[in-house]
Amino acid sequence: MKHALFIVFTLFIGLTSCIQDELSTKDSVEYLSKEYCGNDTEGITQETALETYEKLLEKFADSKSRGNGETDYPTWFGGAYVNSDSQLVVKTTEPDIYELSTLKDIEISLCKYSLNDFNKITNLITQLANAGDKFILDNIIMYGEDIQSNTYVIGLRNNT
Repeated sequence: MKHALFIVFTLFIGLTSCIQDELSTKDSVEYLSKEYCGNDTEGITQETALETYEKLLEKFADSKSRGNGETDYPTWFGGAYVNSDSQLVVKTTEPDIYELSTLKDIEISLCKYSLNDFNKITNLITQLANAGDKFILDNIIMYGEDIQSNTYVIGLRNNT
């Protein structure tokens, strides 16, 4: 039980630190493409971006592959975040997605990996930790996806 609580706690801390910290290698990250969808960038607030995100999640009800245990999101969805301009940025593995074409005031950013890909990694690490894998329990202190850079981050106890 202590191990499960430890894993949950480190996952929470890891994910919040990934979201809050700017990547020091941001300039070296190559973005495949960015496209702005919308007319008016003035006056967009975080609240507007969050409302748009809620609309996006509602659209997922039709396109999700739920029930098979493998996916929780549409296969194209790489995540979303609100950028420094309070604009919703949606990461996608495919450039032409109908669900995105109906939303206004969003930025589309192409990515290589979907959230489903990242969830498979998270599930594997969690299963190994729950099974008492010594390497995982002794060495991994946090793990989770970094939506902005479309990478998976694993923090090690001893990085030697």
